[in-house]
Amino acid sequence: MRLPNFKYNPNPILLKVIKEEKTLCPVCNKNKDYSYVGPFYSVEEVESICPWCISDGSAAKMFEGEFQDVESCDDVEKDEYIDELIYRTPGYI
Repeated sequence: MRLPNFKYNPNPILLKVIKEEKTLCPVCNKNKDYSYVGPFYSVEEVESICPWCISDGSAAKMFEGEFQDVESCDDVEKDEYIDELIYRTPGYI
């Protein structure tokens, strides 16, 4: 299964925020071969999110969390860029 493409983080494996390791994703409840190990800002402590649940926004929605600190993001003209960056893009360590 190919990893999703992240526009604002094109190589999350190289940056070591997604690792190839077997995991049970807490969002989709499916066994996956890749796991997110980067930052996730939410009230709940959440680990081992699969890249597909990051990409489609379901992880951020389920746990009301963010993968980027919105305050540290550069100002952009369109909200959809911020939405994609903080809710559907793996964070940076």
